[in-house]
Amino acid sequence: MNCIKTFLLSIMILNCADIKAQDFAGHKWENRLVLILTDQTDNENYRNQIEELIYNLDGVNERKILVYHITPESFKVGLSDEKWQKAETDYTLYKKTDSQPEIILIGLDGGIKLRVNEFLSSQKLFATIDAMPMRRQEMKR
Repeated sequence: MNCIKTFLLSIMILNCADIKAQDFAGHKWENRLVLILTDQTDNENYRNQIEELIYNLDGVNERKILVYHITPESFKVGLSDEKWQKAETDYTLYKKTDSQPEIILIGLDGGIKLRVNEFLSSQKLFATIDAMPMRRQEMKR
């Protein structure tokens, strides 16, 4: 009986985690996601990271990358002047370190492919994506 209770509790916990992560589920098989998590949007490291991606926008678009900016209270999508929205996702679910910013690459399959706690050059980001089997298929087409 205890095994059944433990099993049911485990399933309930997993379902709760899925509910928090549903914000990104709609992008599965459509976009690769780059999550940029920061406590402060006026942080120089955060701004440098955004500038790096904007400077290499053609490569970002070619690789179907959608950028999410995430703070503890809000988020926005894209690299233009989109408006910030009240956070619908749990910042602490993704943020694992105190570094500012923390960058996470999520592949087309929804799995975390890269997590860095420092500046991520477009070259490294693109090389990571270009080494993935699905991206190699895209490049062949």
